[in-house]
Amino acid sequence: MSNPLACDSVFICYFLFANFLIVADVKNAYNCCRYYKKKDFMTWRKYINGMGFAVLGLSLVLLLLVNFTSPEMGALSYGTFFISLFLLLICLATIIGFYGRRRLSNNEVLYKNLKSAFRQGTLVALYITVLLILRAAALLNWWDAALLAVSVISFDMFFKGKL
Repeated sequence: MSNPLACDSVFICYFLFANFLIVADVKNAYNCCRYYKKKDFMTWRKYINGMGFAVLGLSLVLLLLVNFTSPEMGALSYGTFFISLFLLLICLATIIGFYGRRRLSNNEVLYKNLKSAFRQGTLVALYITVLLILRAAALLNWWDAALLAVSVISFDMFFKGKL
């Protein structure tokens, strides 16, 4: 049987040594942080590729829902349809918004563009989904759509100022 104090002392020595290396490497702190960002975080291509696969999967789910469920099933049918449509629209609007921003910024990839494309894609998807829900409930009027558009634009301005 191993000694638990030996394991703890090895861990403490390793922890102190790792902290010493981090503190001693102040000169190359920028390169160290850049290395960890590359290693730990997702690159923009992986993010967009994941969104593309999500578009394919959600399109398949939406197609299956439309073909194999009936509106008479009630809230379950409507709920799954609108949730999958909402997620599909988020992915599509994010991809379109990111590549539109990339084209406008002379093919420069900025992570800010990805964050703002996701925020605006979510708001566009929310707008379209709420309009379709109101239409399905026969509650949609032009002034409701206009008020919803104004509220989505004001939410975007609010979040743009906060982020």
